[in-house]
Amino acid sequence: MKTDKLSLFKYTLPLIFCGLAEQLLLLSDVFLISFKGEIYLATIGLIDAFLLCSLSYGFSLNDSFQNFYSRNIDKPILTKSIFQKSINVFLKHAFIVSTLFSIIAYLVSNFYSNDIYQLFLENIPIVIPIIILNYISMSMNSFLLGLGNTKAIGIISFICIVINALLGYVFLFEIKLQISPVAIILYSSMIAEAIGIIMMWKVIRKLTPKIFNPEPTKQKLLLTIRKASYYPALPELSFHIGSLILFLFCSKYFELSEVALLTMILSYWGVLLVPTEAFSETALNHFSSIYSKKNIELYQVLKDNIIKTSLLVSGGILLILYILDYFLYGIDIDKLVLLMIVSMIVFIANFNEIFSTSLIVRLKNNLFATSKVIYGSTAVISIVTLTFFWSSAAISILLSLLFAQIAMYFFLKTKSNKVWKNWSK
Repeated sequence: MKTDKLSLFKYTLPLIFCGLAEQLLLLSDVFLISFKGEIYLATIGLIDAFLLCSLSYGFSLNDSFQNFYSRNIDKPILTKSIFQKSINVFLKHAFIVSTLFSIIAYLVSNFYSNDIYQLFLENIPIVIPIIILNYISMSMNSFLLGLGNTKAIGIISFICIVINALLGYVFLFEIKLQISPVAIILYSSMIAEAIGIIMMWKVIRKLTPKIFNPEPTKQKLLLTIRKASYYPALPELSFHIGSLILFLFCSKYFELSEVALLTMILSYWGVLLVPTEAFSETALNHFSSIYSKKNIELYQVLKDNIIKTSLLVSGGILLILYILDYFLYGIDIDKLVLLMIVSMIVFIANFNEIFSTSLIVRLKNNLFATSKVIYGSTAVISIVTLTFFWSSAAISILLSLLFAQIAMYFFLKTKSNKVWKNWSK
C-alpha cells in the first residue's frame, strides 16, 4: 500500500471532483442570486438547508449501493439487475422524504413566519421535483461510481454546472421573466439536473450490457442494502436539521444583511469541506485495509499524510475562493473576517474527520456518537451565549461552530490515539 502524499492525492482526486461538482452547483446559485437582493440570497440559504435535509437519506442510499456495486464489479449481470431495482427504491424514498419534509415546513408556518420563510414556502412546489430528480440522479451516480466510471461522472457534473450557471444568468439578467429570482434559480437547477440524468442514463446504456436473462434479484438483498443506509444517515440528517434550525433562528433574530452574508459564507464553507470529506473516504478504505492486515506500523504515517494532503488541497481551494470573491465583490472586511474564521473551522475539521474515521474503523461508534453530542452541545451553548452579547451575529455563529470543532478535536484526538495504541484490545 502506497502511503505517500502524491499517491493519496491521486487516489482521492476523483472523489474531490465529485464533491466539488455538487457544491459548485449550489455556489453558482448563490453567486447569481447575490446580485438580485439580500432577501433572495437569504431564502436560497434556507432552501439549500431544506434540500440537504431532504437529500440526507439519499446520500446514504447512494453510498450503500455504490459499495455494493464496487464489491461486485466483476458480476455485471448482478449489478445491472440491482441497479434496475434500485431506481424504484430511490424514487420511493424521494416521494416519502419530500412529502414528509414539505408537510413539516407548512406546519411550522403556523407558529413561525417572516418574509424569508414565506418566500421559501412559495417555492416548495418547485423544490419537491428537484428532490425527486436528485434521488433519481443518485441512483445512477452510485452505479457509475461503483463501477469506477469517475471520469464520466466528472464530465457530466461539469456540464451540469455550466448549464445551471448559463440558464441562471440568461433568465436573471438577459431575459426579464415575471417570476421570483428564487424560482428562476430553482428552475435552472431543475433543468440542469434533468439533463444530467439523461446523460448518465446514456452512459449507463453504453457501458453496460443488455440483459436478456436478468438474474433474479432477491428482495432481501435490496432490503439489506437499504438498511445499511439507516445508521450513516442519522448523523448526516441531524447535522442538516441543525443547519436548517440555525437558518430559522438567524432569519428571526438577525438583520437581513447578516443572514444573506452568512448564506454566502456557508456556501464557501461547503466547498472548502469537499477535500475533508473526500480524504475521509480515503482514510476509511486505507485504515480498514491496515486494520484487517494488522499493519499497525503504517497507521501513524498514513494518518499524518492524509491530513497534510487534505490541508494542502483545502488551502488551494481557499485561495481560489478568495480571488474569486475579490473579482466579483471587491474588498469586504466583514466577509474577510468571516472567511478567516471558516478557514480555521475547516483546518480543525480536517483533523476531526480523520480521527472520527479511525474510530469508526475500530467499531467505536459510541465514541463517534459522543463526539457529535459534544459538538452539538458546545455549538448550541455558544450560539445562544454569543449572539446575545456580540454585535455581529454572523461572527457569533461562526465562532460558536469554531469552539464546537475545537471541543470535538480534543476528545477525538485523545480517544483515537488511545484506541489505535491499544491494538491488541
